[in-house]
Amino acid sequence: MFNFFKKKPKYPVLTSGMIEPTDALLTATDAKKAYKSFMVQIGYLDKSDKLEISSYVGYFAEAMKAYENGSKNECNECKKSISDHKKEIKRLENKAKIVKEEWEQEEIKAEIELVKEEIEMYTKDLKKFNAEFEAFKRDKRNFLIEYVNNEIHGEKE
Repeated sequence: MFNFFKKKPKYPVLTSGMIEPTDALLTATDAKKAYKSFMVQIGYLDKSDKLEISSYVGYFAEAMKAYENGSKNECNECKKSISDHKKEIKRLENKAKIVKEEWEQEEIKAEIELVKEEIEMYTKDLKKFNAEFEAFKRDKRNFLIEYVNNEIHGEKE
């Protein structure tokens, strides 16, 4: 009579070992095939409903593209920040040449040091974002696992 008392089916958690071949890199095309296969196999998607399957695979493909674009944007934002900070250092160095008072020069030197620290921070972030982006471009396995498990079980806390 009331459907809200029915238990929802328990779906498995997707792990790396479940995606075959386990030692091969996963391309975007392979990831889409693996997504479709796994979701149909566990009964999350109805194999007779081709429209539903193609919609879900489309959402997955869009999410992959969005992730890729977001990663590129993070890298580009870090590069721009580094460039802007380097310009700021040049501006401050030029200003230091003009000022006569020693205390002003000391202030400018301190400001330059702060900007250099920020450049270091952005450089570290850029290396991290670049590594993540390169790993994603090489192999979509981790993205697939995270996406599927978030879709089925909700996001991790």
